[in-house]
Amino acid sequence: MSNSTLKKVLGYVILIALLVAVPLVINNLPGRAYLFHLLCIALIFSILGMGYNLTMGFTGLSNLAHISMFSAGAYVSTILVQRFDVNYWLSFLAGALSAVVLGAFIGVPSLRLRGTYFSIITIAFAQVVYIVERNWFSVTGGTDGLLEIPNISLFGIDFLNKMNYAYLFIVMAVLTFLLVKALVQSRVGRAFIAIRDGADLALTTGINTTMYKIISFLTGSFIAGYAGALYAPLMRFIDPEDFTLGVMLNVLSALVIGGARTFWGPIIGALFIIALPEVLIPLRAYLFLIQGILMVLIIIYFPGGIMGGVYKLMGWWKRRRSAGGANK
Repeated sequence: MSNSTLKKVLGYVILIALLVAVPLVINNLPGRAYLFHLLCIALIFSILGMGYNLTMGFTGLSNLAHISMFSAGAYVSTILVQRFDVNYWLSFLAGALSAVVLGAFIGVPSLRLRGTYFSIITIAFAQVVYIVERNWFSVTGGTDGLLEIPNISLFGIDFLNKMNYAYLFIVMAVLTFLLVKALVQSRVGRAFIAIRDGADLALTTGINTTMYKIISFLTGSFIAGYAGALYAPLMRFIDPEDFTLGVMLNVLSALVIGGARTFWGPIIGALFIIALPEVLIPLRAYLFLIQGILMVLIIIYFPGGIMGGVYKLMGWWKRRRSAGGANK
């Protein structure tokens, strides 16, 4: 086994050990129920961010209706479980697929547009979905929302224990990470990146830009849909205010802070966005101001986000070591 392969295997072993250990550590801390809740929310936002990173970061599609796909997954899965007594995992799949259908409804006709025009269309669509959710009382519960959402059921595991939720969400976040990474590193992913870097140039090389945009858009929608299906039973209550453009801006902020176009950026950004209000409890009144200043500083000094800065530092360190070795 080569040194590089050994390092990769060792890195994966350490990562798995950390993922297993974190909930165990939290379970022995005071206020563990609240800490588990924060961890689960961060994991949900990281999944949502990974889906958005696929469309925005790797394909260059500023889809601000991504939050609508999140809401579709939450509402459809909840309605199927509550009103039709459908097994949760079937409703989970239905919620994810409903997000794909909703994504196709907006994406297929509008993906021929570019830049600002496409962003405006997705903002308008997100607002329409939000208004429907607020006013369709017979289905969504309107402003009253949907109450008493049942817990997830899986092989008799007690999900009243939040540690079990944490492990489930960790598994789903890892699977999402692997899905996005495999897709981006495939031939399809190379087409995404070519479209992001120059749609006209990609078209001249024979890439069907419309088809690949649709694939990226619908895959991101699918991920957002099952993130919503995970979110609803965790919260036990959902209403339209969980799915506003303000929430979408938090997802976008997490991606900018963590680092778009990187695989780890959405995860780091989500942890940062969720942890920041807790760290700044004494300064909660100035939270949005501080978050805005941090975003401006990161955009100016670390345009690749936290992970972009980490990769630059690692590159500098490797060059320095190589130069040091050459001078010996």
